[in-house]
Amino acid sequence: MALNDDSPPELDELRITIASLESRLAALENERAILAVLSRYAYYADAGLDDKWVDLFTEAGVMDMATGGGDAYGAGLVFTGRSALESFIGDPLGHHRPGFYRQSMHAHTNNSIVKIDGDSATATTYSILLKDSDGQMEVSGAGINEWMFERHDGEWKLALRRRRQVGHPATAELLSATEED
Repeated sequence: MALNDDSPPELDELRITIASLESRLAALENERAILAVLSRYAYYADAGLDDKWVDLFTEAGVMDMATGGGDAYGAGLVFTGRSALESFIGDPLGHHRPGFYRQSMHAHTNNSIVKIDGDSATATTYSILLKDSDGQMEVSGAGINEWMFERHDGEWKLALRRRRQVGHPATAELLSATEED
């Protein structure tokens, strides 16, 4: 079928091919931009760049983390909005505690799947948190993450990070967030 009655069929096929390639390229660029946000998330946390870390989130961004402590496997900490996120990342007994602040390594594995739908996206990842303990590497945490993104003014921002410790009953649910329909 000709797109333009004056165009030869070969030109119409070329236009269709170019449009398909442009669409596929945009999807790859968006996925790459989202993965870069995840990398910056870890780098900023480890480098003590708290303001830049908070800026990765939307104004109403949410950090939802199950602690897995004691019998309260589902007990978690939820921080909503910029002020709460600033308190979380700047906590002197948490992220800023001596021996951890600027001495840890947040690692998101390459087991990352991204699903994009217009200006929204969901990603799932594994994560490992390492820190030095008297010259020995210690796993401080390991979890499953669901990340929700929104695109604002062409920039991908975190709307939600939902993390569950390995072994938490909700890990399978988080991993299924990016399953194909």
